[in-house]
Amino acid sequence: MTRIRFNTRGSSSAFGNFAPGDELTCGEAEARHFVEDAQCASYVDAQPKAPEQTIAAPDAAKAKSKPRVPKTSPEPTPTTTQTDKETAP
Repeated sequence: MTRIRFNTRGSSSAFGNFAPGDELTCGEAEARHFVEDAQCASYVDAQPKAPEQTIAAPDAAKAKSKPRVPKTSPEPTPTTTQTDKETAP
């Protein structure tokens, strides 16, 4: 069983209404839901957190790469040319 302390108002169909400062002793899955998913509570007994996955910073070589240039569509081909205009009736 894990003990948590709520830091906001809310309600749960399983545990009813809660307000800031209310404490609840519940299973680990429910506690994790309130603390991590809903972010409306914190652990009363300091739970050791698992290390979070971090995104590595890009390499310096990649960081100094050329800026992206937007792709442009190819030049449209003219449907009529000057000679077509001159020979047209």
